[in-house]
Amino acid sequence: MRKTKTLLTATLMAIALAGAQDAALGQERSGAVVGNVFMAEDNSPLSDVTVRIMGTEIQSISDSLGAFRLEGVPAGEHTLSVSYLNMVSDVAGSVAVALADGETIWLSIELEVTVVPVPELVVRIERADNVGKMAGFDHRRATGFGSFITREEIERARPSRISQLFYAVAGVRVVPAPNNDILGTRLVSARAGGINCYMELFLDGIRQPSEGFNIDLLPPEDIEAIEVYAGSSRTPAIFARRGSPCGAVVIWTRDPTRQDREP
Repeated sequence: MRKTKTLLTATLMAIALAGAQDAALGQERSGAVVGNVFMAEDNSPLSDVTVRIMGTEIQSISDSLGAFRLEGVPAGEHTLSVSYLNMVSDVAGSVAVALADGETIWLSIELEVTVVPVPELVVRIERADNVGKMAGFDHRRATGFGSFITREEIERARPSRISQLFYAVAGVRVVPAPNNDILGTRLVSARAGGINCYMELFLDGIRQPSEGFNIDLLPPEDIEAIEVYAGSSRTPAIFARRGSPCGAVVIWTRDPTRQDREP
């Protein structure tokens, strides 16, 4: 068994996007930090790396291409926390950035790994959960951002409709489609403001038409887990759409073969 120790290096490039007209009007501006995370040894992209603005709730999780995006970052000096959780150890580092009004900073992060021998570990696996299509679910849940509904919680709630599970989720409003049974029940972000801020909807990782997908067509007994991100700053990059402030809902369906085996 090997343990990894990660050293963090970063390259920054600032791209000024603030308009002179906005500055003249005195509008409050915020910037963005975007970039990619790579392994230094082979320049391969690294997913599931958490990049967070220290002292705020602004964070992003790198996707399969190593890409991340932090939006709504106030102007000023900030420290970015970069952490990666794997089966062996937590490794982390930090990067200092200075952001001007309306500026976007591009950040290239390289993680250099040094192999350190550790005593052999014996692991017994009794049940392998959240693998395959749900890979990364436990890591996202461990970050503490977003709301998560597990199969056990669904069974305890015993809802007759999936929409009933969202009534207690902070930052989400359940909105029935007026006079239109085809559209059915939709989910709106309460934190983003506005009555038509429909949340991005994913079914088994595939984006669905958020304004035209009736979530109540899904039987509760067919749902394995649900992830809810009420705003863009809380949404992992893999489920984020550029320019959308409304957050995302990710619904994972159950494996039919597993249902057949369970009593």
